[in-house]
Amino acid sequence: MKTRRKTKAPSKGRRQSKNPKPEKICPVCDRPFQWRARWKNNWSEIVYCSRRCSSERGRRVRGASSSA
Repeated sequence: MKTRRKTKAPSKGRRQSKNPKPEKICPVCDRPFQWRARWKNNWSEIVYCSRRCSSERGRRVRGASSSA
């Protein structure tokens, strides 16, 4: 009869990586976002955290200037 190997209980929360990923702050929502593998070739050109924030950029600028 084989004995099963005891496993650790899964840890709660995010596991800290050995290589921290670079972060940027989105100018629209002011939230930090991390490097993604699909951005590896153009990380220096990435400004917004998502397509939604990219499309919101014009609305936020126009909305803020008209109310001032």
